[in-house]
Amino acid sequence: MLFEWDEGKRAANLLKHGFDLADGADLFDGRPVITFRSSRNDEERFVTVGMLADLYVALVAQESPK
Repeated sequence: MLFEWDEGKRAANLLKHGFDLADGADLFDGRPVITFRSSRNDEERFVTVGMLADLYVALVAQESPK
């Protein structure tokens, strides 16, 4: 699985929340997570919730057309 993100959004998220989007990929290392589909503005997205360190993290992703 390949993960991509906007670097500006990554920097803003790190500054605002102290969470690096690059660490979100660790949710898919085999640990227990819950993933469900969600649509917003006719765009299908996947929301995955799990724990990283001692924090619950919600990662919202979409499939790339590539």
